[in-house]
Amino acid sequence: MHHTSATGSKHKYFLSSLEYAGHKGTKRKKEVDFAHVFISKVLNLSFKHNVPLFLIDPKKKVLHLATIGPLSTQMQKLAFIEAVEGEKFKLQQFSGSDPVLLQHGLNSPIPLHFIVYDELTTIHISVFYERPAKFWWTGGYFPNDKELHELYELGIRNDDIRLISKPAAFDKVEIHSAAIDKVKIFVPVQQEIFQNYPKNTDFIECNYTQARYFHEKYGRDESDEAEIFRSKAHKLLSKAKTLLDRFFRECGFISHSKDVDIGIWIKDYKPEIISTFSTYDLPLTHSFGKVEDSFELSFIDSDLKLDLCWTEFLELKVRVPCQTEEYIKANYGSKWFEPVKVWDWKNSPPNVLENGQWPLDEWPEVIQLLPLPEQN
Repeated sequence: MHHTSATGSKHKYFLSSLEYAGHKGTKRKKEVDFAHVFISKVLNLSFKHNVPLFLIDPKKKVLHLATIGPLSTQMQKLAFIEAVEGEKFKLQQFSGSDPVLLQHGLNSPIPLHFIVYDELTTIHISVFYERPAKFWWTGGYFPNDKELHELYELGIRNDDIRLISKPAAFDKVEIHSAAIDKVKIFVPVQQEIFQNYPKNTDFIECNYTQARYFHEKYGRDESDEAEIFRSKAHKLLSKAKTLLDRFFRECGFISHSKDVDIGIWIKDYKPEIISTFSTYDLPLTHSFGKVEDSFELSFIDSDLKLDLCWTEFLELKVRVPCQTEEYIKANYGSKWFEPVKVWDWKNSPPNVLENGQWPLDEWPEVIQLLPLPEQN
């Protein structure tokens, strides 16, 4: 995080919302001045207690800020809260479970969102946490009916509720301090990262309770072969920057599957993908079908095969289909939760239909087996 000072021009955009921050919906100068004083006091308190706040969505009437969870200690956060309340401002805190600890069966609450307000102005603060995959995550908290009513009374509307209730994931960006209109605030250097928020930021957490139940019921393969596969699959996925399809069930690798499937929209396919994968030591081993019909590519990483089926493309960070269970059911049937160790890719899936045969004269085009490069 940079603590350099900036003025006016570059970051003026980020404080444009100060003009209409009042939650009563008015824009008279006196009320704008009161809003400005309120926001300035809250931001000054955040600097004083080392709880840095930065803008994440300046386009709404409610001012949306964020802070990075680990950057300030619990004591500093408590001191900030006490200082805010000491100014006679009101504050609501929404908490949820720490997802990193939840993976290990520990339910430990962490602050997710704060609402700070006075008679005229409302500020929403999201708490961002860094996940093991090196991105920022903020948890979702869906208010109950009473809380919703109170939030609506503060001028918070459905678009704002979405920022509170939906978990989100962001690429990490540099944050530095700015001084604009005598208001000290942090701003993202890469401004575009939050300009389309909340679009394309939805985050789906793995169901760790379900994963533990799966392992309790079916066990976990701890054999040397399984561990070798997991290691190779992890390296392969890191290289290919894609996600495995069965994340939803086990929150990990399916060691008996022996391959990794990735899907993308056919409209996103470009022939250059083959040469790009090859550049990163993922040579093409075979090609089936045509771009317009039953297209599939298989690449290999050392002795681990990587299958590409052109259905959906999901980015590595934490992307899985939003309708995860429906997607898995479509590919693996209603009994997807039960492990199947004998799987025939062309017959086992429930969504496979007989589609005829390629004419013999098209076989050289639709069935291509490529020799593997020699290993050093």
